Amino acid sequence: FSAVGTVDIFAETCGLAVNSTDEEAIDLSGNIDLNFGTVTIAGDYALNGGAGEFNYQTFHSHASRVLDPYADLEVPVTTPCSASAIRRGTSITGSGTATLNPGVYCGGISASSTNTIILNPGIYVMDGGDFLIRGGGTLRGEGVTIILTNTGAGSWGRVNISGNRVIELSAPESGSYAGVSIFVDRDAPEDAVNHTMTGTADILIDGVIYIPSHNLTFGGTATSLADSFAGCTKLIAQSIWLHGTPVLGTDCEDSPVREIGNRVVKLTN
Repeated sequence: FSAVGTVDIFAETCGLAVNSTDEEAIDLSGNIDLNFGTVTIAGDYALNGGAGEFNYQTFHSHASRVLDPYADLEVPVTTPCSASAIRRGTSITGSGTATLNPGVYCGGISASSTNTIILNPGIYVMDGGDFLIRGGGTLRGEGVTIILTNTGAGSWGRVNISGNRVIELSAPESGSYAGVSIFVDRDAPEDAVNHTMTGTADILIDGVIYIPSHNLTFGGTATSLADSFAGCTKLIAQSIWLHGTPVLGTDCEDSPVREIGNRVVKLTN
């Protein structure tokens, strides 16, 4: 877990868990102000310069690893996409409003320009392509799960959100993917793929972003919209980098997002 530059997190009712055994499993530098309830690290942490503050209520280093709360969740079985369908993909350009419905998107979804994109409630499967959102405008989806997978004809896609677009996504309240906003197939190869959700506008995610075998960069610019955001944001990834002024919702008491924090306990005689 890394926080670089100007990063402010006020999450006294939430926690941070890092399963790496490295002595710098948490790497902090810059003008950071981090406030957590519980911090659990299988290794340890390092403050590498800057005028940063790392505050917590309870701290455990060299601790047991935290269990994956979504280890039982699988990608839905769908009809494999053809190579020609992968190549076509779904591209959204120009101004105006585009409304998308749940289903399988062969080759993924890409959006650019300044427009409004509305995702109707349901499961969106990116098969063999990216979820690529650039430009300005807005992207909104309530009761939405975005899944990235590859049935064979395409390549493993990534989440890439950038530009000056306001992103507001909330996960379903019920069903198999309750509480899951973004789910990347855990069978995706571990080859240092980076998923990026950054920009100069708000990125407000009510749900978990689950990327167990890849890296996640998460950030954005907090505006007045963030002041009224009451969601529950949880991040699970191989590595997590926070930068800018990311907005992480901490209102998790009645959220369908699963709890994170059960540790592996080893009993010895």
